[in-house]
Amino acid sequence: MPVPDKNGTGNVAPVQTRVARIFADPEALSVAAAQRFVDAATAAISARGRFCASLSGGSTPKRLYQKLVEPSFIDRVDWSKVDLFFGDERCVPRDHPDSNYRMVHESLFNHAATRQARVFAVPVELAPEKAADAYADMVKHTVPQAIGLPRFDFMLLGVGADGHTASLFPGSAALNLRDRLTAAVYSTEKSNWRITLTLPTINNSAQTLVLLEGIAKAKIVAHLCSGEAPLGWPIEHITPRNTVEWYVDAAAASEIKARKPV
Repeated sequence: MPVPDKNGTGNVAPVQTRVARIFADPEALSVAAAQRFVDAATAAISARGRFCASLSGGSTPKRLYQKLVEPSFIDRVDWSKVDLFFGDERCVPRDHPDSNYRMVHESLFNHAATRQARVFAVPVELAPEKAADAYADMVKHTVPQAIGLPRFDFMLLGVGADGHTASLFPGSAALNLRDRLTAAVYSTEKSNWRITLTLPTINNSAQTLVLLEGIAKAKIVAHLCSGEAPLGWPIEHITPRNTVEWYVDAAAASEIKARKPV
């Protein structure tokens, strides 16, 4: 669906320094991320009665979901007032090993409490372009609007070793879309179609949490925190107009100078 971009939503902002919160290991990062999710959910439900979140695939978010179903977290969220979407999805059946839906279902949705949440899965049974349009309709008609765009209460993102986020890859034409909420993209590296939220949708979120861990992400983290000129990584286009936090483990932060893990 067409969306306005009067304020340049999605464009790379002037060079700015990202401040990363560094954790000793993936376990500590996951606990803190789970706490951040619960805090965001509690605040949104208290303010307007519902919480709309966009989830991410990947091993780091998976640990977060596994934390959320632990006793110390799960009962602190009224899951009947939660709407869960996906930042991206591979065009494979939902029971396929590569499906983000399958991973999140196994780690988060498959619990008595979380089954009360409304889950908006990408309609992967449709052709890619039709799936993208159908998913855009779900987002448009469910997520509250702000400045003419859907505004998720919480946007969870991971980052690939090539700097991609969601299914926005280096050099992808989807990075230039300003009039769509979602897009169908073809990954030449993986030889598959994917559906992704676009930059205007992602960057309009009320809160964004970016998770990075492992030595393979160290160069990316160091550059993102340096304030130096952009290198063209898609993650550099994640410049929300609202709150964004970067949670990284010590390995991913190993090339940042003068920082210690919390």
